[in-house]
Amino acid sequence: MKILLTVLLMLTIGTAAFAQTPNNNMHVIDQKNDYPIPAQFNAPWNYSAIWGYTAPDNREYAILGAGLGTVFYDVTDSLAVEVAYFPGVNLASPDQGNLWREMKVYDHYAYVVSEADTSGVKIYDLQYLPDSVRFVGKYLAPGHSSTHSISQTGPYLFLNGCNSSFAHGTTVLDLSVDPENPVLRGEWDTRYVHDSRMIDDTLYASCINDGYMSLIDVSDKDSLKLITEWLNTPNPSTHNSALTVDKDYLMITDEVGPLPRLLKIWDVSDIFNPIQVNTWQPNGITSARVHNIEIYGDTA
Repeated sequence: MKILLTVLLMLTIGTAAFAQTPNNNMHVIDQKNDYPIPAQFNAPWNYSAIWGYTAPDNREYAILGAGLGTVFYDVTDSLAVEVAYFPGVNLASPDQGNLWREMKVYDHYAYVVSEADTSGVKIYDLQYLPDSVRFVGKYLAPGHSSTHSISQTGPYLFLNGCNSSFAHGTTVLDLSVDPENPVLRGEWDTRYVHDSRMIDDTLYASCINDGYMSLIDVSDKDSLKLITEWLNTPNPSTHNSALTVDKDYLMITDEVGPLPRLLKIWDVSDIFNPIQVNTWQPNGITSARVHNIEIYGDTA
């Protein structure tokens, strides 16, 4: 994507050198606020997540999780142009669980989840862009109702934090046979998983309620097994994580709990003996929390 929404820090692990420079070589080219949440919902946010899709013709699209629905923007040029919007909230009967959503893309399909009751996994076909987006339908596995977040690797989706009667850990959906008709595979349900990240055949599960970082072997998609786990101390409330390119360091964020909520950096070169080597927060910012971390190359 040409648009990088948030930069947390520049890093060089080997020398433990960190730099913080505001707006360094970053410029706003466009901004949108087309679908703010109405006051009746009493929500302290308007948008929840964003993801990208590059079409075969190299046009680029942003998929925005608005509080009231899902928006698709063409961001190839200097202006973000809306190409499709799909409302997801019944204004007559507000359900706050539907005020945020997350999405991932496989092939030319977008998969969108939310915590609204019976929201399931909504599937959108992107092959007709830039003209239109086709709503394929909603996938609901037996007993499945809602999902907090979604992760993806290849033809596999990982549904995190679903309704407890289904699986509040992580559950695998297989898209390899037919992306419009996912196949339910295995699950790991020992802890509530708020978010997860797939690296090779290991799922890094952020278990926010217990404060654990749990590493799950998902090489067998029908039988997910715990490899190891540890508490993200101090004051653990594990929210998300990102692994450095050399796979030696795992950066973890927390969410709930007293401030400050710092970025925690763990040496995981030996995953069975993780060692916290540093913490970090932006200079002069002590009343906010480091909420999410993403790593691209040598930039976090």
